[in-house]
Amino acid sequence: MRDTLDFYSLSGCRDLLFHVQERRYSLGEIEGMLATLGLDFLGFEFESRATLIDYQREYPQDPAAVSLRNWSEYESRHPGAFAGCTSFG
Repeated sequence: MRDTLDFYSLSGCRDLLFHVQERRYSLGEIEGMLATLGLDFLGFEFESRATLIDYQREYPQDPAAVSLRNWSEYESRHPGAFAGCTSFG
């Protein structure tokens, strides 16, 4: 947790630890929601391309990097992959 900038400011720490409206979703839950709504996952955006390149090296069968099941497996082996905020579209 010390790697996040939220840890070093009062407002960031409050948001990180005590945010009342925040809910964590697993990638499997997100995959289910998207399927229910008939939506397609288009991919993650990372500040650095290193995570994406590493993922594509491990999952060459998913060159577009859109398999949430694969991303879930990847995250379990690389827990810091989503350490910052993630955006998906």
